Amino acid sequence: MLAPLIFIIVLDFILRLSVSSADGIKIGNITLADLEFADDIAAVTDSILKNTQLCQKIADTAARFGLLFNISKTKFMFFNITRPVKCEDRVAVNGEFLEEVNDFKYLGSYVRSSPKDILVRKALAWKALQTLDVFWKSNMSRRIKIKIFRTAVEPVLLYGSETWTLNKAYYIRGLDGVYTRMLRRVLGISWKSHTTNTVLYGTIPKVTTTIKQRRLRFAGHVHRNYQQPAQHLLFWTPSYGKRYQGRPHTVYHQVLCEDTGLNLNELRRAMEDRDEWRAVCRRLVDP
Repeated sequence: MLAPLIFIIVLDFILRLSVSSADGIKIGNITLADLEFADDIAAVTDSILKNTQLCQKIADTAARFGLLFNISKTKFMFFNITRPVKCEDRVAVNGEFLEEVNDFKYLGSYVRSSPKDILVRKALAWKALQTLDVFWKSNMSRRIKIKIFRTAVEPVLLYGSETWTLNKAYYIRGLDGVYTRMLRRVLGISWKSHTTNTVLYGTIPKVTTTIKQRRLRFAGHVHRNYQQPAQHLLFWTPSYGKRYQGRPHTVYHQVLCEDTGLNLNELRRAMEDRDEWRAVCRRLVDP
């Protein structure tokens, strides 16, 4: 157990030596240049040149402590900026170009958009549901089956849902429908029986309601934690870059406003008061 801990400490020390205030992107009064959890690191900059320089500094500093920058496992992607035409205009470390990807998974979630992440979560949840078929086909009571389902399957479906940003139509069509079909599988209730959702769900809230509650609780904790960079990201909207064709991506604080019916100023004030924010979260279930 000691070796991994030492590795993480050394890695954090390397990043502290490598990253400066000139790197990264400006978010209000802070600069965000890297995200790290154990040995999962993401370098964030607003240009290819800066990203190349930052990655090279990390590689050079790591080499001083006997650690190697694994180029084959390191990927890069463009987001919200125009992709360069020249292949030379890519991120390179030690003279080697990194592989470009359209999306990547960080801490179990895909970072480009919520829809892809949700598709993956649904597939994994169905797989988890199928592995527990022996319970669903047993004579266990409804209460026990529901408890197993909400303990072993629902968390698989909702992993990372605190950060999802989707419109209402997508939620109703994509998530509530899937959750309903899963419940029918768990309880052995065919759609041909014409059992209403009121009877099927009982006291279980809709999964979209659960997601909203989780997102609001998470946002409240983030907003009140002033020492963390995530606090500055909560209400941040990029002021640079290129907007893609089609409908623009939904911004996180816009979803929070839609969830609560509050404007930005009201949202900030409510988050400051823990008890008031809890009441806002409860109103989603008991309007």
